[in-house]
Amino acid sequence: MIDIKDRQGFERFWGKWKRQLSSLVTGTGGKLLCPEQGDMSFTETEDGFEVKPKYPVCFFSIPQKNSSASDKLVVFIDGTFEFRKGSQKGEAATLTSTHSNVAFFKPRADAESLKLDLIDAYHFDHFNEDPLKSAPHPVFHAQRNIRTDDTFGKFRQALKENNKNSEIIDMDQKRKNDLFGLKTFRLPTPQIDLFSLSAILAADHLTGQCQTNSKTYKSFKDFLDCISDTSVQAIQLSHQNVTRAELADHSHRFVWKWYSRH
Repeated sequence: MIDIKDRQGFERFWGKWKRQLSSLVTGTGGKLLCPEQGDMSFTETEDGFEVKPKYPVCFFSIPQKNSSASDKLVVFIDGTFEFRKGSQKGEAATLTSTHSNVAFFKPRADAESLKLDLIDAYHFDHFNEDPLKSAPHPVFHAQRNIRTDDTFGKFRQALKENNKNSEIIDMDQKRKNDLFGLKTFRLPTPQIDLFSLSAILAADHLTGQCQTNSKTYKSFKDFLDCISDTSVQAIQLSHQNVTRAELADHSHRFVWKWYSRH
């Protein structure tokens, strides 16, 4: 059984994270389509539980780059968090594994609808299996393309629920191969889960006014403070295999350490 404190703790953090992120998105004129803190799916596993939002997070009509607000993107992220339950009564659950996806779409409008064309996508994993089988896998790594075939279906469903006249354009396999290139290449990364992904998107697409607007700069700093809260179990990853994870245990595995707050 999932401890009610673990469940409520994750949901509270999700709500706080969403409020901070919404402030940054709306500051660019975009819109955040995001599950509420009660829209989480909790599933029991053999030694703990898995958490994931019931539908993906969508950054709708955000700047393609900070230096120009004219070109817009629609970006989806989703992810899962796997926890191991505490070994003693009252001990908090520990995050042991994460997986996440990000997909970038270019919107184009016609007379009847808004169509979204895929332009790039990545998935990020923490590989936490048998050390012999996972020897070729960096502890944290990224690959081009999204992790599972049903992810696009989830993106499409989330979009339809919020914008009935929008459509994600499917891409045939040849075009996907041309776009994503060598999908088997694993690039070592810091820990990138759904929350870390949102920080990267915020830095690259939502902070264009930082140099001229102190409110935007403060919002970004507050957002980094939110996801770097060390009291929150959802962002601290425990490694079962210490030998393989020595490098990853360094504090700079966390994305929020990679941005200056001066």
